[in-house]
Amino acid sequence: GQGNAGNVTVGAKNAVSLADAYILSTVEAGGVGKGGTIDIYAANLSLTDGAQLQTSTRGTSDTQPAGRGDAGNVNVKVTGAVDIAGEKNGSRSGIRSSVELQLAMRVKLVTSPSIPISFVSRTALY
Repeated sequence: GQGNAGNVTVGAKNAVSLADAYILSTVEAGGVGKGGTIDIYAANLSLTDGAQLQTSTRGTSDTQPAGRGDAGNVNVKVTGAVDIAGEKNGSRSGIRSSVELQLAMRVKLVTSPSIPISFVSRTALY
């Protein structure tokens, strides 16, 4: 089909914490449109056990051509710690923006210069 993917905004006074969960905005195979924006506003962010923030435009499937359009943006604005760790069922925790078979991907991570960002084994920031 044709149309833009939706935007997702999550704001928390303290922490946004995801474990084995996803926040997605996707243009699927066969679709035409722009991926949405994922905005996260919090003091701290934790993505564990395969949790992901992801915008994407999917490639071809068995029955559909590749989706067409920009993947969208992921914006993370935190004032405290960012912890991205672990995987589950082969899915790594991470922040991703991807276009299969096309160009245009953006990930923006904003923290205070004095705040640590930790990436623990097999995590991903694309």
